[in-house]
Amino acid sequence: IVPIGDCVGGTEEVADGGDEAGGTDEEQAAADAAAKEAAEKAAAEAAEKDAAEHQAAEKAADEKKAAEKEAAEKEASEKEADEKKDEDEKAEDASGCGKDQIDINSADKKQLSKIDHVGGDEATRITKQRPFKSLEQLTEVKGLDEGDVKDIISEGLACVA
Repeated sequence: IVPIGDCVGGTEEVADGGDEAGGTDEEQAAADAAAKEAAEKAAAEAAEKDAAEHQAAEKAADEKKAAEKEAAEKEASEKEADEKKDEDEKAEDASGCGKDQIDINSADKKQLSKIDHVGGDEATRITKQRPFKSLEQLTEVKGLDEGDVKDIISEGLACVA
């Protein structure tokens, strides 16, 4: 039996039926609770970070898919345009005229009149002097001189099929 107020194993006094003064069990419990709280907080932060990284990865994957889709659509569009251009060139090669040009060997007088320097009289003479092998032969048409024919050629509207 230890009387009250005597020191036990150190400088701290012990009360009847108690432990050492200062409550080390309470301190340990508080430290354990603080550690548990810190661990839970760290776990929550890690989960948030993982979720954010997952969202960022999904967003990057979606953006990559969208860019790939856009690139594929652009490539398909360019391919389609190239095919149309090839078709137009083949049609032009076959006839010698583009789709917006006027063939001086087959156009009517009204169409021929759309060509620079070609009026009603020149259009009539062109139809009578057909066929032409080249636009340069238009100098043989009365009313059209070399300067007129050069203008007609540079205009690019007339052609010979």
